[in-house]
Amino acid sequence: MVSRCAVMVLFAGCSTEPPPLDVKVASMDATGVILEVTTAPGATLTAGRASAVADAQGHATITLPYESIPDPTYTSINVYAESGRAHAYADVTLPMSPKEAMSRPADGTPWFRLKSVPGLGTAFSLLYEDRETWAGEFGKPLPITIDSGKGNVVTIDGKAVVFDESGYGRTEVDVNIWAFPAVTSREHVFSVPVHVESPAGGSKDAVIDLSTNGLKASVIALFSPVATGQVVNPTPDAGGAKGVGVILKIDDSPDLKFYDADTLGDVDVVAIATRRNTREGKVCGGYTSTDGGSGDFKVTIWLDDADVEAFDARTGKSLGKKEFQATLTRDCPMFATTGESFTEKPSPDAIGAWAGTL
Repeated sequence: MVSRCAVMVLFAGCSTEPPPLDVKVASMDATGVILEVTTAPGATLTAGRASAVADAQGHATITLPYESIPDPTYTSINVYAESGRAHAYADVTLPMSPKEAMSRPADGTPWFRLKSVPGLGTAFSLLYEDRETWAGEFGKPLPITIDSGKGNVVTIDGKAVVFDESGYGRTEVDVNIWAFPAVTSREHVFSVPVHVESPAGGSKDAVIDLSTNGLKASVIALFSPVATGQVVNPTPDAGGAKGVGVILKIDDSPDLKFYDADTLGDVDVVAIATRRNTREGKVCGGYTSTDGGSGDFKVTIWLDDADVEAFDARTGKSLGKKEFQATLTRDCPMFATTGESFTEKPSPDAIGAWAGTL
C-alpha cells in the first residue's frame, strides 16, 4: 500500500502583501531633501533618481539632491518600496518646491519670504512680489504665513511669529479698517512693519505693503447694517465736523460717497437712499439705426426718486427721513443704440448736506 501525503512548501520572501511604508521629510535646505523611511527590513526604496535599502529594523534614509528630482517645481515626491514580490507606494508632501528651496538665503541671514496672505490683495516681501486675493472677512485679523531662515526671530506688526514643525511661521495682523481713508476707490494700500533678527546677530527691517480688493463694496457692506439698528462704527467720536457717508441703493450698482470724513472712523452719520419711484424725464428722438433694419428710434431719460433715511453710525438710531427727487441734468446724447435708456438719480451732495445737519 502506497500512502500519499500533501506537501506544502513555503517560500520565504514571496508574499504579495504590500510592505508597510511611512515616509517623513527630515530636512530640506538649499542643496536637497532628506527623507526618513520606515518599511519592511531589507526593502529597496526609490524616490526620484535616488535609492536606498532598509536596514534590519526597516529604517532607511534617502538623500535626494535636487538634480535627482525630475521637476523642481513639484511639491510632492513619490516613494516606491519593493520587498520580494510585494511593493508599495507613498506620496510625501514637501514643505516647499525644490526651486523655492534653492533660492533660500544661507542660515544666519536675516530674511523672510511671504508665503500666503488669505485676506488681502497685493503683498510684497524682501525677496519677491507675490499676488494673493481677498479671501478673508473685511475688518477681521489677517492671517499671514511666512518662510524664514533657521533660528531667525521674526516680528510682524509688533507680534512675534510662531514657527511650526514645517518651518513656516504664522501670525495675525490686526487690520485697523477705521484708519482707512474715507474714499470710494476700489483699493487701499497700507504697510505692515517687519523686523528680523538672525542667530548670527544680524537684523533687517522691512515692510509688507498690502492693498485691499473690492474696497468700495466692502465698505458699503460694512455700513449698510445701520438700517436695521446696528452699530456700524465702534470708534469714539473725535468731535469736529459731522462726517457723513451716503449710500445710494437705488439700482443694482450701489454707490458710496463721503463728506467731512478723512477716515472711515470719522463717519458719524450714514444716509441710505432707496428707490421710491421712477418718472419719465425726457424722451430723445431723431436717432436712425445704422443697420438699416430698425429705422428711426427714441431713447428715454428716466428719473429715479429716492427715500432717504439717516442713521447715527455709533448707535444705530434713526435720525430722520426725507424724500429726494432726481432732476434732469443731462442733455439728449449725441449717439445712442436701439433699446438704450438713461437714468438720473438724486444728488448725493444734497443728501450729504441734509444728513450733516441732523
